[in-house]
Amino acid sequence: MEGNIMFKYADDSNLLVPAYSGISILSEFEHLKQWAADNKIMINLTKTKEIVFQHPRLEAFSCFFALCGIKEVTSA
Repeated sequence: MEGNIMFKYADDSNLLVPAYSGISILSEFEHLKQWAADNKIMINLTKTKEIVFQHPRLEAFSCFFALCGIKEVTSA
């Protein structure tokens, strides 16, 4: 989807989905997993992490699109 970016390096990948995107992070993550399966690449979900970057002035932020079964972290 336009505006969403995926970076790959060796065995690491990063999926960036803006808050105001036309597609949800859950949908984009499903596409990523399907792409990996189609290309015979295994994603180790036990090592997969989710982090939400937000503007520091926002006091309250709710992310309703957390990835089920993926650990959320606060730092990289």
